[in-house]
Amino acid sequence: MPVSDQVSFVDSTEAWVNRFEGINVTAYKTNSTQEIVGGTQNTKLYTSYQLDDFIQDVYKENPETGGRDLLFAESSNKLDYEIYSDPATGRIRVRVTRDPFTNGALIKGQEYYFSFTSYALNYDALFPMSADSSFGSVGDYFLSSAGFVGEVENIPKIIVTTLADDLYNPPTLIEPSNQVSGFSTGEVGYDIIVKSELTTSLYEVTFFKDSSSDLYQMYWKMENVTTGGPPLVDSSLSYILGEPIVDEIVTEGFIAKVEEHNPTIGTLEYEGAQWFTDLYDPLDPDDFNDGTGVTYVGTDILQGNIVPSFPGRGEIITGDRLRRVELRFGPTSKAYRYINGYLSVFASNSYRYAAGLTPEDTVGKGPIGNWDEDNDRPNGWVDVPFTAWIVDDNTQQEEQLAVGYVERARNLSSIRWTSGWCMGSYNKPG
Repeated sequence: MPVSDQVSFVDSTEAWVNRFEGINVTAYKTNSTQEIVGGTQNTKLYTSYQLDDFIQDVYKENPETGGRDLLFAESSNKLDYEIYSDPATGRIRVRVTRDPFTNGALIKGQEYYFSFTSYALNYDALFPMSADSSFGSVGDYFLSSAGFVGEVENIPKIIVTTLADDLYNPPTLIEPSNQVSGFSTGEVGYDIIVKSELTTSLYEVTFFKDSSSDLYQMYWKMENVTTGGPPLVDSSLSYILGEPIVDEIVTEGFIAKVEEHNPTIGTLEYEGAQWFTDLYDPLDPDDFNDGTGVTYVGTDILQGNIVPSFPGRGEIITGDRLRRVELRFGPTSKAYRYINGYLSVFASNSYRYAAGLTPEDTVGKGPIGNWDEDNDRPNGWVDVPFTAWIVDDNTQQEEQLAVGYVERARNLSSIRWTSGWCMGSYNKPG
């Protein structure tokens, strides 16, 4: 239902300044707008919409008693003026899935009755309910009985619809699409708005990275691959799949609705008896980051963090490269060995490849085990009792990863002795 004319409504004279405030959708038991029919309640407010402004509940002052009675309750369905006053995007849609009065299933062949009425408020007669508030502050307002006019509302006109006979545009929910490539788990659907404008064309939605965003963020665009030409939607950050709104620009009869999926660190799982201490959980805000567990040290997702005493986070790894990884203990493999605490003035911040250290580097700092006697250096390519694998069903990958770990030169009171591969997993020292 187009609403741009109503939302942009202003009627101003010397006696009043009426401005649009909301829309009421009313259900009726019978084909009559009378409140009481046959001694029973005939009307029910089905839903409502309200301008997203400073006005919440609206009351009306009784000219005889001075009391203030609720006239329009605040609606949770807010209308952004810029969007809903624009003819290209100013529309609402109400879906009825249950009987408004009994909450029972809708009955095929039965008539149902509704009306849509918009109302405006006279700003010259509108005052804050609280004497301490100024006009324009967010809160409840009342219409003074001294005003020439208080509120104006359309005369309700009943819309009669018969289930399964009157097919409005359209009776279906969001239509699904087919994923033809890529491994995104987000869904894409299309919401039919104007059935008469639909075509038989094939459409394609593709994604590309927003390089200007510090956090990982993807644009999407939609093209008509049958007719070609420029994108129908380009560089969009609108992710509204699952939301009932229809205030986007309609393209060839429908609105593309895309689900947003941001990169996240998954849940850590293990099999067998737990021989290690509980790992740090980055999803738990009360858990102390002791350097164990899985830590994403990139800067582009909200779950990113530092590994304590390590240099910090970096931009080399990015969220689109996250995969499901398994550490398999038992089979041995080779790993790159790094030593912490031997070089630089601030030795605790030094992480060097073991084979790059010399006997001179150990003077005054203690010996390094697993020494290569032939080359007189620590071994840098050593055996470890585990292997690391990408095992990702989503990307259909299973491949072994290179592994590196860190040895600390000494125990630090605030840090456990750990060996960490590239994602910071806690491995059993041995």
